[in-house]
Amino acid sequence: MRSRADRERDRASFLTPPYEPQGVIIAHAIRELCETIDDAAELIVAALKGPSANGTDHDKPQMRPLHSVAEVLTALGGSAAAAQLTGRRRRSVYIWSSRGKFPAGTYSTIRAALESRGDTAPLSLWSMHADRSDARS
Repeated sequence: MRSRADRERDRASFLTPPYEPQGVIIAHAIRELCETIDDAAELIVAALKGPSANGTDHDKPQMRPLHSVAEVLTALGGSAAAAQLTGRRRRSVYIWSSRGKFPAGTYSTIRAALESRGDTAPLSLWSMHADRSDARS
């Protein structure tokens, strides 16, 4: 003999309409619409970027070049912030500013901080120069 739970489950499946509830249909339509909008947005962004000079897409944002120690210190948030970032005293940062050069040992730290802000600075601010073979390329 069949249990009462089995009989009720059979009755419920028999009475269930053969169509999906409206909420499920609407949710599915919204999901498809969102996917279409996302695809269209990607195409629009790619079209607005356009090809670069060498024919490839602009994948990286443009870095803002900084040309002096003063500009770099300002971008980092001032002398106190630069001293804290590099683990040096504020007096040392003042000396860098007056000389117009950073110590070579600060290059990696300052460069990473600048890149995270979308900025860049030339090697010459650290008394370092690009390899001559790089300059010819």
